Amino acid sequence: MVDTPGELLESMFFKNALINASWSVDSVVLVQAADERGTRFPPGFSTAFNREVLGVVTKCAQAPRASATPPSAC
Repeated sequence: MVDTPGELLESMFFKNALINASWSVDSVVLVQAADERGTRFPPGFSTAFNREVLGVVTKCAQAPRASATPPSAC
């Protein structure tokens, strides 16, 4: 398991380091808190990994409800 802080996504150099670190694991898990506005992951980021990629949404109970979001989304 390789656990990295989300701040590493803010630099292109560190994004490449994350991709390189993924070579030593079987799966990549991307975690996003539902109560954060927006996402830290750029579009298509998961396609950079040559591994199984899972997305996990946390803090669904704290997320504000939007009228366009169906209640079953979290």
